[in-house]
Amino acid sequence: MGDKEKFAERLVLGKHEIKSPALSAFAEQRDDLMHFRTLTSLKRVPTAVAAERLVDWLKRFDIDVDLVAAAGEHFDLEAPGFTRPPPRPRAMLVMMLGAVILFYGALTAGLFGALTPPVIQVKSSQIWYAVANDRATKFRIGGEPAPVIESANCGDAAAIAKTTLYPSHDVEVLCELMSSDVGKSKLHGAQMGQMLLAAIATPLLLFAGIRLFRSLRRADKANKLYRLVNQRRAALDPKPEAVEKAAEGAGAGDDAAKGPSGQ
Repeated sequence: MGDKEKFAERLVLGKHEIKSPALSAFAEQRDDLMHFRTLTSLKRVPTAVAAERLVDWLKRFDIDVDLVAAAGEHFDLEAPGFTRPPPRPRAMLVMMLGAVILFYGALTAGLFGALTPPVIQVKSSQIWYAVANDRATKFRIGGEPAPVIESANCGDAAAIAKTTLYPSHDVEVLCELMSSDVGKSKLHGAQMGQMLLAAIATPLLLFAGIRLFRSLRRADKANKLYRLVNQRRAALDPKPEAVEKAAEGAGAGDDAAKGPSGQ
């Protein structure tokens, strides 16, 4: 029977029996570790021994394993414990603002690609304009709407420039784009490039925002876990005064054991 037939037989018949005691014990331990990772969602637990240490730690501090899983990379699963304190409130505020900015950027990029007409820049003036087939206006994000140039009124560029306060050369360029076939072809190419850029930027910004938001949630859970562990540790560890009294009592017991002669 070839290797392919043996592999197919294992798939059909189920778990392959390992005759070596050492290998069998290792396989069972590995299987237990896989089940533990699946059950607790702690995929980063490296070994079965580390999993046992983690269980002992959870029992000692009476901690829910789901809170440890929610803390993510802030918690060391091998030690186990915190190697350093989780992010402070100021750092979490920066993370939250960053996530909001990324989400807003994704929304803006999507709307820019889907709803905004082609946006071009006139080289001589370095001014950006949104230009459709029959109208053009200075490109702005928010604020008061800019004056509009209608393609039907492009006969007198000087009068349009005087009315809109746009540079005369810019008016001529915009009217040429809206009236000629070559200009309309350039507008179509600019629109396609704009939509392609938005299609690339939107999911990237959204993905980065989601990653940062998840990091923020893990940091929040890590802070809750950190405070809870410190509270439980303070409750478990003896107070310094109690330690001192215990030491004094032990010393008095030693003196009494020595007797009056000190022997």
